[in-house]
Amino acid sequence: MSQFKVKTDGLEATVSFIDQCLNISQGNIETNIQYADIIDMDDPDDPSTRENDEQTTDANLYYIRPTGRDNKLEMKTLQISAGSSDMKHLQSELKLKLHEVNERPTSVVIFLNPIGGSGNSESIFRKEVEPILKIANIKYELIVSATPDHAKELPASFDFSKFDVLVIMGGDGTLNDLVNGLLLKKQAAGNIDVNDRNAALNQLDIPISFIPAGTGNGMATITYGCVDVVTSTLHLVKGGIQDYPVFGNFCENKLVAYSFMLSAYGLFADLIHSVDSQRWMKKLRYLIVPIWFFLFKGLRNFEAELTLEYSRKEKEDEQKLSNPDQALETETEKMTLMNVMALLDKIAFGIDDGLCEESTKLEFGKEFGLMIYKPAGRFAMIKHFINLGKATTKEFIDSCDFLSFKVVKALTIRLPNSESDIDLLMNLDGQIYKLTKPEINITLIPNAIKMVSSYCKSTTQTSNIT
Repeated sequence: MSQFKVKTDGLEATVSFIDQCLNISQGNIETNIQYADIIDMDDPDDPSTRENDEQTTDANLYYIRPTGRDNKLEMKTLQISAGSSDMKHLQSELKLKLHEVNERPTSVVIFLNPIGGSGNSESIFRKEVEPILKIANIKYELIVSATPDHAKELPASFDFSKFDVLVIMGGDGTLNDLVNGLLLKKQAAGNIDVNDRNAALNQLDIPISFIPAGTGNGMATITYGCVDVVTSTLHLVKGGIQDYPVFGNFCENKLVAYSFMLSAYGLFADLIHSVDSQRWMKKLRYLIVPIWFFLFKGLRNFEAELTLEYSRKEKEDEQKLSNPDQALETETEKMTLMNVMALLDKIAFGIDDGLCEESTKLEFGKEFGLMIYKPAGRFAMIKHFINLGKATTKEFIDSCDFLSFKVVKALTIRLPNSESDIDLLMNLDGQIYKLTKPEINITLIPNAIKMVSSYCKSTTQTSNIT
């Protein structure tokens, strides 16, 4: 174990290199910083130019730590002072330790949507993201979206293989457009039939990092547990890679598109369609149109046939008392509905999995949450809509008598008697798609993409956090 006598922030201390972390001892106070959480250390003035090896040299140690609230991370700086010779050896050993940290990117390509969210994502990048990348010695190529279809068109012409990570800085819609294009290109290269909902997809080679800078940033909540630019950037620096599923959305045995956070049919498709139709209002449409929609527009219901596909284990648990020898995997029911929404992870809407009943806990990547809305009054829906992203308890769902929550592997929605074009609208990650028939199948496809994150969910996943 190597030890160095130093000063940290002006106080006498001992720095020790132990198995998984850097130990800093100041009297009776000890601090352990995991190597995976150390970003880098400044190079001081070249020690070879100094006349005396004992001349003091200062350097800043940059590291990551949790803020203690809302799963957020922050970058901290610790000033270390030591003799030139000790500093040289300390830095050399630290670089060896950091080199052993797996999956850290050294070169990334960043696709930035400059008009998403508040329209200041370029300024946010320069102020909050770029300084961290420079400290971490991560080289980057920045691509600023030039047209509305730039994200859709980029996969056909750009060589992503030169980079360790694709960073998408924008909203859920930007991610949806770009990663759909990448997935389709990857499956075409491998002769995978994307219209076969049971086909296993070839996983994308390049991992995805998402920095939230759009109007809708639900993917950040799923991936990092919060919506925060600095936290997302620090997860990129740490470099943990996790396999993620996607939704395959199919109509008439053809792929409509993949989605990465939610697939919604009914009310939440109608609402986004109304918001998109008023683009002349710019950002104000996200405030004004929902108010108009819920107060003055008729909230429609539809007669649907809903087929749910469960994992065999869950159905066994539900039925073992009545019929232990048989486990149903599907059930079909005709009902009057207002909205159906599939969620890749409940946490995207603030629903804490740890506080749910055992029957509604989901195994991330193998099943997904389904919110089924039956007809409800206008003001009940307004109250629900306002609180949707803030709910943290099971009681939130139980308080809505029009809402039920299920955990499934796939579902099919059919409207056999529909004659309206409004029944052809589908909301995928906040993007509106038009179906060819009022029938949609939503299937969870595991391990289709890789996300850069060390955030630990309630289920078992790989992480660099120790």
